[in-house]
Amino acid sequence: MLTFPEGFLWGAATASIQVEGASNEDGKAPSVWDTYCRTSGKIKDGSTPDPGADSYHRLGEDIRVLKELGVKAYRFSIAWPRILPAGSGAVNAKGAAYYQRLIDGLLEHGIEPWVTVYHWDLPQCLEDEGGWRNRALAPTFAEYAATLVRLYGDRVKNWIVFNEIQAFVDQGYGNGWKAPGLELPPKELMQVYHHALLAHGLACKAMRAVNPAIKIGTAEHPMPRMPVIETPENIQAASRAWDRHIGFLFEPMMHGRYPDNLDVYPAIKPGDMEAIKDRLDFMGLNMYTGAYVEATEAPPYYRTIPFPRHHFSAPTQGWLRMLPDAMYWGARFSVEKYGAPAIYFTENGLSTPHDLPPEEDRDDVTRIMFVKAYLAAMHAAIADGCPVKGYFFWSPIDSFEWISGYTCSFGLYRVDWKTMERTPRLSAKWYREVVRRNAIV
Repeated sequence: MLTFPEGFLWGAATASIQVEGASNEDGKAPSVWDTYCRTSGKIKDGSTPDPGADSYHRLGEDIRVLKELGVKAYRFSIAWPRILPAGSGAVNAKGAAYYQRLIDGLLEHGIEPWVTVYHWDLPQCLEDEGGWRNRALAPTFAEYAATLVRLYGDRVKNWIVFNEIQAFVDQGYGNGWKAPGLELPPKELMQVYHHALLAHGLACKAMRAVNPAIKIGTAEHPMPRMPVIETPENIQAASRAWDRHIGFLFEPMMHGRYPDNLDVYPAIKPGDMEAIKDRLDFMGLNMYTGAYVEATEAPPYYRTIPFPRHHFSAPTQGWLRMLPDAMYWGARFSVEKYGAPAIYFTENGLSTPHDLPPEEDRDDVTRIMFVKAYLAAMHAAIADGCPVKGYFFWSPIDSFEWISGYTCSFGLYRVDWKTMERTPRLSAKWYREVVRRNAIV
């Protein structure tokens, strides 16, 4: 049995737009996802985030689910347009009260709240002004982040500024797969990245100005490139691939510079890089997949190994290929390159079709085997000295899964989309035992 260090933090994670519902209630304004999902052809089943898992009205039920799982932490995001319907200015009291009830309910049951400031639900009114294309959004975001700390910083000690900059920029503004659905050329897209990084740095400083005692990190999905055979040459190739594919986000945050291997660079104003660089108390890694590479003699000095057709991937998410080693190399590169003081795996899980026969849906052994392999690789990273302090399962309950709508399930608990009843899968029983024994079982 592989046992984890004493005090290892076991949690679960969701996002506001995916589980809350109530998109037009109690003063909440539309987000870019509310708009995007109502555009014909964007979502696989033609659905919208309303009602999602209806967590806005079923708060007690979802806290009960977390209590049954035995988790010690719950990572959730706050919907910007629920707190600040105009994007800035006056706080919506009813929206703020919802998160107050959530935080208080968690604490009453001994569950630590971990708040994600931004998980992709930009107020539509700010997108109408250019969204992340608009440099002015950076200080606006920083003030929003500071507002949240003023509201909840006395009870929330751990904060994640952004969830996956690469996803909401590249897929929202680059290839149009996510809201707001734009397709910008590379130079403009890199400028969007720069604005997001500027917002991140300004937010860190603004949040600490309100409450210096809080801990701040970020969550990215690095999809590590890993050595297909662990030779020194292939490890160096994997390191180069990491720099190219995710280093352009972490290097500015951690070291205040862009790497020297980018195809295009943004326009940078004086003081930008100093503003972007900030101390991160932890690095959050959302870990699902990656790729294998081997060294080559010609630039870029690595070759990505194509996946064979029979390689296992989630049946409803072709991108989610099983690569447990991503946990190990994600942690290792985070330490070697950035000196990460603490690492949390802020997301990990497997999706399955939502329309499976009842018995097959309930007895989800594939999900258990998938995650068990990832936990073993995480354990290996800890054994090699990586400061991995916690793990958040994605997700405690089924939710609206972005462009896949309600066709697939990541939940430990199944949600019946007609009745909203939460029913534990076999994986819930398994994860409960993992948490209880602090070990892979």
